[in-house]
Amino acid sequence: MRSFINRKGRGRIPGGALLRLLRAASLLILLLAGAAGASPPVRGGIVPHHDIAADMIEEFYRRAGSEEARRVWIFSPDHFRRAKTFAPFCPDDWQTPFRTMKSDGEASRILEKLSVSGPDGALFQKEHGITVHIPYIAEHFPNATVVPMTVSS
Repeated sequence: MRSFINRKGRGRIPGGALLRLLRAASLLILLLAGAAGASPPVRGGIVPHHDIAADMIEEFYRRAGSEEARRVWIFSPDHFRRAKTFAPFCPDDWQTPFRTMKSDGEASRILEKLSVSGPDGALFQKEHGITVHIPYIAEHFPNATVVPMTVSS
């Protein structure tokens, strides 16, 4: 376990699981960004997914938001261990107070061809690691589609 300190105090995160998640996420983003000729450049961040950190989440999206972005990737651990593949994605659109957040069809078609991924919309209905972020993405990335994925541990 690795420890960290933030303004709320000390905490611990599981190093192995976090590193696997970050490696998998980085590989998929770079693979698909390269295939699509990423423009604007790829940017990223690690953001909490619990409502208690709403101020921190809002600040991140306020700073990172972009009208130029065309695709936003969001990765979450599979909290309930219901995934049928290593890295399932959600092919469904999301209704938010700001707009309908469209799923990225191009990314979905590419991901479906990978043996480690596959569509699984039902998995995402209760996955708070994704659902907390969708409204922020819809608001702060108004011209982007979304690619929500979970990663199994």
